Order: sequence, then C-alpha cells, then structure tokens
Amino acid sequence: MLLDKVKQIISLWKHYIVRQFWVFLYFFFCLSIIALLKKLFLAQYNIDFYGLSAVVLGALISCKTLPLLEYVALEKRFSAFPRWVNVLYRTFIMSSAILVVYALVKFWRGTMDAGGLREGIMLVYESRDMNRFLATIICVGLICLVWNLFSEINRRLGRGGVRDIFFSVRDR
Repeated sequence: MLLDKVKQIISLWKHYIVRQFWVFLYFFFCLSIIALLKKLFLAQYNIDFYGLSAVVLGALISCKTLPLLEYVALEKRFSAFPRWVNVLYRTFIMSSAILVVYALVKFWRGTMDAGGLREGIMLVYESRDMNRFLATIICVGLICLVWNLFSEINRRLGRGGVRDIFFSVRDR
C-alpha cells in the first residue's frame, strides 16, 4: 500500500517535470530570440550584451507562472463568447502577471544593489527606460498570445492534438 502511494507520487512528479520542461523550453526559446535581437541591435553601437542568465531566469519565472494561470476557471465565464475572447483575456491576465513578477524582480535586484528598500526603489525609478519597458510588454504579450492560441487549439482538438499535428507523419 505504501509502495503504491510512492509510485503514484513519483508518477505525478515525473508528469509535472516533463510538462514543466516543455513549458521552460518554449519560454527559453522565445526569450533567447529576444535576447539575440537585443544583442544584434546593441552590436551596432559596440555595446556587449550577455543575456543568458536573464533568459534562464525569465524562462523559469514564466514556466512557473503561466501553468498556474492556465488553471484559472474561465471556461464558464467565456463559454458564450467566441474562443478568441478567451485567448485575449488569458493573454492580458498572463502578461500582467508576468510583468508584475518582472517588476518585483527588478525591485528586489535594485534593493540588493542599493543596500536598502528605499534606495532600491529609487534606483529602479531613476534607471527606468520607457522604450525598453514597452518593448518588454510587446514581447511578453506576443509570447503569451502564441502560448494561449496553441493552448486553445489543443483544448479544442483534445489532449496532444497540437503535438499530433506538428510531430506526426502526414498521411498522403
């Protein structure tokens, strides 16, 4: 009986780790493209940019945030609307949540660099860049939009439907 419980817990953890790995891989890929574009743009001005740690941290934060937000019960609320309304609403909620976490990380990093909470908030406020912030909003919104589109398609086709479309051999 105890062995069955242990096997069940191991099975649940294995499923969770595999799911989180694919979510992490998606966000790592998307954020890597953004970091590569940033590196290419900054190379014009002879500014070095190394963003691997930011990409890994962003992917880890995103892979923990988005699946939690996916479980928000919106099916009943939006059952009378077309699916695109659900996609846009989820995109807005997820993008907002990721941006809040992003802001908290910025404040935490500023606090650690400045040595105190008040000084950290002032440091973040003084070093703000509206163009960079808007670019972050656009990129995060697009990443969440694609995620939600494929989630909605997968929900419509059934579990594994999107995977079967892209990774199975086509019938002739």
